[in-house]
Amino acid sequence: VGNAGAGEEDEVRAPIAAFDDQIINADAERRRMAEAIKADADAMGKRMSFDRAEDAVAGDWTCTKCGNKNFAKSRSCFKCGAAKGAGGDDKAAGAINQLFKPPSYNQASPFFQTIEKAKAEGKWVLVNIQQADAFASHTLNRDVWSDETVTDLVEENFLFWQRDNLSTEGEQFCRTYKCGGELPHICMIDPRTGRSVKSWLGSKWGKPHTAAEYIFEFMERYPAPTADAAGPPPKASGGSAAPPASGATAASAAPPQAEAAKTPAAPVGPGNVLGSGSSGSAVGAAAAAGDKAEDEKPQGEVAQMPEEPGTDVEHLKVSFRLPSGQRVMRRFRPADTLETLFAVASALSSCPPDDLDVSTQMPKRSLRDIDGGMATTVKDAKVGGNMLVVETGKRRRTA
Repeated sequence: VGNAGAGEEDEVRAPIAAFDDQIINADAERRRMAEAIKADADAMGKRMSFDRAEDAVAGDWTCTKCGNKNFAKSRSCFKCGAAKGAGGDDKAAGAINQLFKPPSYNQASPFFQTIEKAKAEGKWVLVNIQQADAFASHTLNRDVWSDETVTDLVEENFLFWQRDNLSTEGEQFCRTYKCGGELPHICMIDPRTGRSVKSWLGSKWGKPHTAAEYIFEFMERYPAPTADAAGPPPKASGGSAAPPASGATAASAAPPQAEAAKTPAAPVGPGNVLGSGSSGSAVGAAAAAGDKAEDEKPQGEVAQMPEEPGTDVEHLKVSFRLPSGQRVMRRFRPADTLETLFAVASALSSCPPDDLDVSTQMPKRSLRDIDGGMATTVKDAKVGGNMLVVETGKRRRTA
């Protein structure tokens, strides 16, 4: 019996036919995500409207016809039967909401896409998390983000991302960066690491000039987050002081005044001329220093302040940081040359043009080194919307 089945072939199951299937419909998923983002944005827009319906966030509402107070869940007035929101002055409400609207340069894309875009462009992400019930959130939109100077600075150097704390992404941001307790919140995000490099209470940015100062200070301290730029420096950790040098090292570290005190002065007498020897060297050095200081005195005349174009013509805005620390914003025509820009810097700093230098900060470069020289236009030099540093005592050397 055992040999009877030995010659029979084992039955082999036929292979399953190849087929293609799709677990997730990519197009449908993209549409779903887009619809979810739009719905979240619309809900945020209603919450952040300054003259919003009282139930846009939570709570009871007041009938605009009879003034009766109604529960939040009621869709019509208990007293007169008017529908919720009926009879309001839509035109007046629209004007007020327009005054407090978010800035037009707010990124509509999700946070992760904004991060990727900022990484590609080498820009910081300026984040503002708002709260509908905090009046400071609305004044930021009205006074700060709409300011012309702040707008130019932000659009040129940052990507701006604003959400409220009740939106899906805003709530997640507050949890991740632990900032939901004090709103409005403003911070700078490094797109390379996702780290919050610097943060502020939004209430401290109440005035446009204060906001511009904070932005300028940040730009001065942190270079643009390009791929080849170094990351923000870590916080200094408290460590033990370096041990004092000993032996030859200590001697070499001794201040020049101490070394001079150890050297005996050469006596004045026959064979010794006043000013010779070590004391003579000191006098000679002082004289040389005096000559150098005299040589470094500004020469030439301070330039006259060029006429500034009006706001009704095409122009570029440039910020100057003067040696005194003062910051000045000036308008230039796109066709104005660097010679005109240096004349403005000369008039602002009271220093002749040949005795000063003007440079960008991100990246650091002197405008004197630009190909084309002083005949280059400010448009071609790409200085619009940037802050330029004016340094005096930088005499131009001529062959």
